[in-house]
Amino acid sequence: MHVHIYHNTNRKAMIDGYQHDHDVVLVAHYDDCTAPDHIAACNKAFALYNADHNPDVTEPDPHVTQYRERGNRSLSVGDVVACDDHFFACQNSGWSAIAEPTVAWLSMPGTTPLD
Repeated sequence: MHVHIYHNTNRKAMIDGYQHDHDVVLVAHYDDCTAPDHIAACNKAFALYNADHNPDVTEPDPHVTQYRERGNRSLSVGDVVACDDHFFACQNSGWSAIAEPTVAWLSMPGTTPLD
């Protein structure tokens, strides 16, 4: 399945969560052939993009390395993960299915859009 990572541009989203009028920015994408379903893919994306790499434990994921080198922050509450054509907002605990969000091309501290 194809996975897209989007940062929410509304800073209150980290507290209040995703709202339908929030814009998001595409910051990463990759293919995941191991996740059995969309929620598992979202959980994997959260684990990958919300943790610093520990070279003593695992090999660095090249997608995450590029993501961090571009100055991106951790995946957080209010951000969105798309699995194929299904969109999910990161909640305080788990994920909620949402309609396709409005995508903006906006650079801000901690958010560098993909070219």
